[in-house]
Amino acid sequence: MLDVDNISTDSKTKMKSLSKHIIVPIGLLLFTQTAALAAEEHVFTLTQSVQRAITVAPEMKAAKAEIGKQFGALESASAWPNPTVSLQVDDNLNREVNRTGYAITELSISQPLPFWRLESQRQQAEALINGAEAQRNQQQLMLEFQVAKLFHDYQLKEAKLKLAEQRLR
Repeated sequence: MLDVDNISTDSKTKMKSLSKHIIVPIGLLLFTQTAALAAEEHVFTLTQSVQRAITVAPEMKAAKAEIGKQFGALESASAWPNPTVSLQVDDNLNREVNRTGYAITELSISQPLPFWRLESQRQQAEALINGAEAQRNQQQLMLEFQVAKLFHDYQLKEAKLKLAEQRLR
């Protein structure tokens, strides 16, 4: 076992110098070679990176779902409301003739006719669809910007690393 206390100061400075001049460059070389091998395995271009981000980003999936929701609202805004049916049942007639039981005395069916309302609801739903599509486009542009910024930052750092490697040689 190495006893650090018994090593002379001259030996300690030699070990520090050794670690600065040999160990750090070897570690840097191993790191760059590993990074280079990893980069050779799968290299993304900027276009591929943006497409990949758009494909997997939860923000884009949420924006598409919002557009689908607004299309559903358009479909329901264009539909007529359901009719209503009402029945009135009583035993008044049967009591007059001394019978038991119930009879239907009134049946009504009503259908609202939304002639003017449907057009305004449809226009509002279309406007909401346009808004959701604009929101998705804005989200996509922001995502593209973020990916491009990260991609260019990576390129800059990679260029700085190559320059540092050249200066070490």
